Amino acid sequence: VAIVPSSKRYRNIEISKDQIDDLVSFSEAVERRQDICPDGELSVFSVCISSAFALIASTRHFYRSLLCVGAYASAENVMREHMLGDQEDDYARNCMFYNFYG
Repeated sequence: VAIVPSSKRYRNIEISKDQIDDLVSFSEAVERRQDICPDGELSVFSVCISSAFALIASTRHFYRSLLCVGAYASAENVMREHMLGDQEDDYARNCMFYNFYG
């Protein structure tokens, strides 16, 4: 069963430390549901900045497994690519700031 949390913060691409608490609360709520999580343990798959949230959440909550894609990059490489590169990518720039300076 795959469950995708629906959060106003995620939909609006708002990045805050509160999203970590939201993820932990969501996880706990799903684990209590025997109909969708019979063994009471979740595995998490996350991409991009949500991977950073999942990694931090895993320090506060146990997950059976955690697969994070794009959760870490060299600050130097990210800075060079997204701040000095030819592409304009405001989302990537914001992700970089919140991941490395947040």
